[in-house]
Amino acid sequence: MQGMELTDLYGRFGASVYRRALLLLGNAEEARDVTHDAFASMVEQWGRLRSHPANPSLLHQMATCLAIDRLRQRGRWRDGQPYTEPSHPGDMRRAEAAKDLALLLHGESPQTLSAAVLHFVDGHSITEVATHLGLSSKTVRHQLRRFVDRARKRSVRLDGKT
Repeated sequence: MQGMELTDLYGRFGASVYRRALLLLGNAEEARDVTHDAFASMVEQWGRLRSHPANPSLLHQMATCLAIDRLRQRGRWRDGQPYTEPSHPGDMRRAEAAKDLALLLHGESPQTLSAAVLHFVDGHSITEVATHLGLSSKTVRHQLRRFVDRARKRSVRLDGKT
């Protein structure tokens, strides 16, 4: 990938990738890091992707996965140390929420996570999600139905542990 191509991609898709990361993480600094990491991943994989036109869905998928990884890390680590006790009661709620989210999302494919975020977080219709991900509406509907079923089962287990 040449510098002009990267500059063009960043100019076209950088803001929307950043907004996705910010929506998931709720932290501007982490969202910038995830945005840069998503573009860095695109550069690393460019040789394999060269035959396909650049599109925002791949960058959004990369950013979603990276943001979810950060949320999972939040539940396990703080300041480079294993997380044990929050310094503020609000931190406890956020850490617990991050742990709960990591449990609910555990084992889901990147494609399913992208579909779930596009539909449940961004508010896109199933048809819009299907178009965005290059899938049929039937496939997206099936993925989301199975995702919700698995999340509900995990939620029941989560509620049973508290």
